[in-house]
Amino acid sequence: MGKFEAFCGESNLDDYSLDETCARELAALFAHFGQETGLHDEDPSETGGVEEWRQGLYWVTEIRCTEGLSNQAGTSACDYKQSGFSGNIYPAQDDVQYYGRGPFQLSWNYNYGAFSKVLVESSYNGKMFLLENPDRVHTDAYTVFTSALWFYMSPQSPKPSIHDVITGYMVPTDADISAGVTASFGTTINIINGGHECGKGSETPQAVNRIEYYQAFLDWFDLPDEEGMSCK
Repeated sequence: MGKFEAFCGESNLDDYSLDETCARELAALFAHFGQETGLHDEDPSETGGVEEWRQGLYWVTEIRCTEGLSNQAGTSACDYKQSGFSGNIYPAQDDVQYYGRGPFQLSWNYNYGAFSKVLVESSYNGKMFLLENPDRVHTDAYTVFTSALWFYMSPQSPKPSIHDVITGYMVPTDADISAGVTASFGTTINIINGGHECGKGSETPQAVNRIEYYQAFLDWFDLPDEEGMSCK
């Protein structure tokens, strides 16, 4: 938290106090954790009474790339390495894979490299730390949760940060508005995984989960229902 002081520390929402904006941030963060790393068991009787929206942070690595859970572990299906411009800046290492790890399932060499520069600020070549040691994003507790807040707080052009959307600092352009992109929870889904979950004309199962979890956390925090949760 100390590394990202603006998290739960600022608000540009007229109808929300700072504490309420903080609760809204937590609701969004936990909702996305639930989709990315949740058990997804719809029957609370099988989970000791834990409802599906509270089952986040169950998996620490991408299921299909987790040894012992999938026959795809170690195969090309889990080898997320981008070449070209991004690959030149954040060179992928031959002996490791950059599949999803941590609460936001950090993936691809360019994300590991960019986050590593923030994590290892004292090192001139800090980007290589996690490019060479990606497993720290699911084995080292500090790195695990710093990776989540980094992804939540950091804009990646042309996308704003999730934080700016949730706290009211994102100002939609005319092009955004004409495309139905607003400063709403639906836009945070688009930021995280829009290519797979948004713009399909109907809600994808993953987006439905995120929306349902977010609504449940809003209720938990006694916050009002919201519009603009869809990204279909």
